[in-house]
Amino acid sequence: MVVVAQLSEVAVSVLPGITYFVYDNCLGANTFLQSNSISANMTHLEITIPLSDPSVIAHTSLVTLTMYTTTKQQQFVVGAFPSTLENLFDESLDERGLIPPTITTIAFGSSYNLPLESLPPALKNLTFANGSVFNHPILPGQLPATLESLSFESHYRHKLEESVLPTSLTKLTLPKPYNYAFEPNTLPHSLQNLQLSHDFNQPLNHLPPNLTRLTPGVKFNQPITIGQLPNTLEHLSLRDSSFFSHPIDVSVLPPNLKTYALPPKYNYRIPKGGLPPTIEFLYLYTDQTFDSIGIPDDIPALRTVFAPFLKSKHPLPPWMVFYKSK
Repeated sequence: MVVVAQLSEVAVSVLPGITYFVYDNCLGANTFLQSNSISANMTHLEITIPLSDPSVIAHTSLVTLTMYTTTKQQQFVVGAFPSTLENLFDESLDERGLIPPTITTIAFGSSYNLPLESLPPALKNLTFANGSVFNHPILPGQLPATLESLSFESHYRHKLEESVLPTSLTKLTLPKPYNYAFEPNTLPHSLQNLQLSHDFNQPLNHLPPNLTRLTPGVKFNQPITIGQLPNTLEHLSLRDSSFFSHPIDVSVLPPNLKTYALPPKYNYRIPKGGLPPTIEFLYLYTDQTFDSIGIPDDIPALRTVFAPFLKSKHPLPPWMVFYKSK
């Protein structure tokens, strides 16, 4: 059973079959969730107010715990979390040694700012939430060898040095202010999905050879040259790169590209043969007319063109799906 309720409406002790519960605080500040509102068989708990007795959750079957509250009021101690817990989303967990070794997913909240010294050994997903103040240098060996996804939605300002990122990492989102050039061994070969930061404006050198998805950020404005993009790349999105102002020749694009999103200010005509024949989805965010930018008719795989600001004076091929604003 899944229930979403305000605290004034229901307590879990009244509904012992609940396994997934979302507590929405409607009682104002300085309100605590009473321990008798937590059932032992609960597997998912999301709360917006602190617990009156944090130790009660140690005796539950929780798999996922989300706390939109300050844990400074909670006074958690070692062993406070159940051994079944795998996913922890916490606004402000700031005590060392509290995270159980069973955790595979952690999302730290905005106030977390401690060195990464005690991460669970089986951790797979690590996120620093939007607006996070976390800014401690990450040292080699601090990130678990099992980590697959690392997302900085924060103001982290340190350069990622060689060997900091584990060889298990497949997805990386860089923090907003990150603007350092990649060295030969900065990015692990295992990386498949790379989202560059808002401020990143460096040449696309030393990208990992197995990359399949690349998303540059707003300030990216470097020419893309032959050999920079790996042949494995299938998805390239420049839709957010509003500073980008360079022509992109087909010779620099990987041979297996399937999804291609051009930057908002891309005002160069796409000539015949100007796109890889493997393109299936084409996204145009320019405000130029359809006729001035041109869409070649020699792409056998192309089926969808998303162009919210373009207008066409000529009929489109019957097989093409064309999306535009009304």
